[in-house]
Amino acid sequence: MSAARASVQSAKRSPNTSAVQQRRQKTASAAAQSNGSKTHHLQLVADSDNSKAAGDGGGEEAEESCIPDVNRSIQVHPGKRGGRYQLPDGGCLTIPEAGGFSRNDSITVSSVQPTELSDFTVRLAEMERLVSPVYQLASPSVRSLRCQLALKLPLKLPEGEPSQFSRLRLLHRGSGGGAPWKELPASNLEADYSSIRVDTRSLGTYMMLLSPVEETFQISPNGGLIDFRIDQCVSLRVPKNAFPVPRLFKLRILPFTDKGAALARQLRRSETMDIAALTPMYSFRCDDDHDHAAEDDDATPIRRGVTVKLPLPAWLRDSERKEATARLAVAFRLDADVGGQWTLLDLKRASPRLTRTTVSFESKQLAARFCFVDAIPARLPRAVLGLQHLEALNTGRPGQLNLFIAFDRRRWALCVRCAPLPEGAADASSATAAASGAGPIDGQDVLRWQLLPPLQPTGARVDRAVRAGRQNAASVAAAAAAVEAAKSEQLLLREGDSFSVELTGDFQLQQTPDSQAGDRVSFQYHQRFADNPVVFELVPTDRTVTIVSDFFSYLLELAEDEGDRKETAEAKLVDKAGNETLTFRGSIKLLSSAGKVLSNHEFSVGFHALKQYLDLKPPPPPPPPAALDSENADEAAGSAGNRQDDQQKPGGWFHYPRILKLRIYELDPQQARLESQQRLLAPKRNAQPAHGREPRALSRRSLQTLAEQIQQGVTLAAELGIPESAVSALGFETISTRGAGGSSSNFTFRVLLYWKRTCAAPERGSLVDQLSDALSRMGRNDLVAAVRDCTAGNKELTPDRFVQQQQPQAQQQQHHLLLPQN
Repeated sequence: MSAARASVQSAKRSPNTSAVQQRRQKTASAAAQSNGSKTHHLQLVADSDNSKAAGDGGGEEAEESCIPDVNRSIQVHPGKRGGRYQLPDGGCLTIPEAGGFSRNDSITVSSVQPTELSDFTVRLAEMERLVSPVYQLASPSVRSLRCQLALKLPLKLPEGEPSQFSRLRLLHRGSGGGAPWKELPASNLEADYSSIRVDTRSLGTYMMLLSPVEETFQISPNGGLIDFRIDQCVSLRVPKNAFPVPRLFKLRILPFTDKGAALARQLRRSETMDIAALTPMYSFRCDDDHDHAAEDDDATPIRRGVTVKLPLPAWLRDSERKEATARLAVAFRLDADVGGQWTLLDLKRASPRLTRTTVSFESKQLAARFCFVDAIPARLPRAVLGLQHLEALNTGRPGQLNLFIAFDRRRWALCVRCAPLPEGAADASSATAAASGAGPIDGQDVLRWQLLPPLQPTGARVDRAVRAGRQNAASVAAAAAAVEAAKSEQLLLREGDSFSVELTGDFQLQQTPDSQAGDRVSFQYHQRFADNPVVFELVPTDRTVTIVSDFFSYLLELAEDEGDRKETAEAKLVDKAGNETLTFRGSIKLLSSAGKVLSNHEFSVGFHALKQYLDLKPPPPPPPPAALDSENADEAAGSAGNRQDDQQKPGGWFHYPRILKLRIYELDPQQARLESQQRLLAPKRNAQPAHGREPRALSRRSLQTLAEQIQQGVTLAAELGIPESAVSALGFETISTRGAGGSSSNFTFRVLLYWKRTCAAPERGSLVDQLSDALSRMGRNDLVAAVRDCTAGNKELTPDRFVQQQQPQAQQQQHHLLLPQN
């Protein structure tokens, strides 16, 4: 047995790790395409497993991620010995000895989570719930089992279940993609209903449901008397030709739960205070798929009335016949009208007949549900209106969906937590208070998660909209009424309800790497999985990654050009109030299965957080020279000392270079004066451009002068081949430093600096030619001539040169005006 237990291996994290790395490499490739030759600025952080394996040297990289690593599956290698293996969520798998497994055969048992349940569960009926984990058995090498496996499913039943109105159903679906669900006999149950053992020879999906009792019956055109096995006091007498064709129906007995009734009396006291007692609901539902009938055929009265016999309510059994007939009240509603209004049955036309144990009456509607109500006769109409709230709270529990968001350095996550209304609470605000005081995931720090409150179109928003003229008084009143209605209408969490999360803006949602749900961002609510968090991974879009990486490269170039540190350049992105001016936003919508918007949420992320998420770092420093001569040995020693001192000083400390040891300091004062006089009196040579150096015509001062002569900065950027993302970043930088009223020459000057810094090394020799071609295509031949002349003379471009060019042109225009006109 010890060898069998040792053969259990948890699902390897290498596929999950590879999936994470593939997604991050995809993000990095998007940033690399936008940066061109600046891909060395983008360095993504390694995965958590790799960082943890690195030991203490990882620093902050070894911190625990906000996305929990839940072991949802195990991989079993039974071999010839077999064994007993513990499964996630309390299950157990027993494989007999000599089961026909080879050495390389394996079985993977997975516990399906809420984000994957839509593909691994059936559609639940009313008052039907999932009471066990959903286990999926799969094997890459075994197609059919040669032995019988014992799978133990732990059960979590409500108090008092199963009862006379409910039953347990064991469902199984094969491993094929389109295999149907089959019901297996629910034998081998424990005496306390804590678990069930399933003996099977098939792989696939297994789960246990708690369903209300039901019975299927058929009504033919000949009619007849139909008795039911689930309750001997229930029967139907159908006259001949009541239905023109055979119809298939289902009878379900749906009782009112004590918790639902108590909750309804607490939340809807004024509507339900007149109801003294109720019987279970007897639902007759049409269950056949007939193509010849109309869609509203169930709501159409049948040709001849059907006699329905139901058990006599308990509060009428000890009364006399006359008194019982006076107190008898039957409420009904159409079974297809889910959530509709209940109405009283007209007993004068129904002709009720009472016995000691049963009540018989006629009805023109069979596809309906019936219920007996005990109330004062004068208050029966108001009591029947409260049945709608009782029925709703009987199948669902009021609550809300709370959204939490976490911004870790490595991974960002969005968590959805279903928060049912606590017992004894009056409204959903109690669930919000409980959610704000505790985190969404047990065992994690509450401070790591931030609660996203829903947006409400009230208060200052509406006032600003009215002042701006976008809304009138009527629309404001309608919006306020809609908000109040939304507050009064509580969300009911029902078993099997599906919800989806829609995110728009600069971010997107995706499933965790180890999820089997694919690209669909949705989940199901089940009371069995109420403690399991629904976590999605939050990642920036490719466009956001491109903008952030390009802007980070621009900040590095700006810091290098101005001689400041990178932190100084980033400090310009913060206003006087301490808020970042460059932010990215996301809008979240929670949708029901019908597409109804349940709540809206918003969040924003600054540039600094995105830089940490992408782990953007400056390029590494150049390598030191291989060897130094004796003359520069002392200089190198001084530079090394400066670097060592710089590492020991804090980050905001600037060092000044030491005075170098020059030859002039070693000479005699008279000899030094003589050499200085000879050097000053030497004849001057003509200025020649230095080979391999940058022309003085492209210096910072020359580009500033050239920018003052160009008004079309965006056109110049397009002619020089600068990407649009970089142009947007340059515009943001110009506005943040100069304000909205900054001149166009500032933007043009930044464009020229960006072009000069980002030009590749092999093309450095043709910078003047590139600039001349761009100015020529813009029609500025005068600037081309000025740049060419300054390059030939190795001079800087000054404003005097443009003044000299403008004076002959002005004299020529004045001379033209003085000529006599013919």
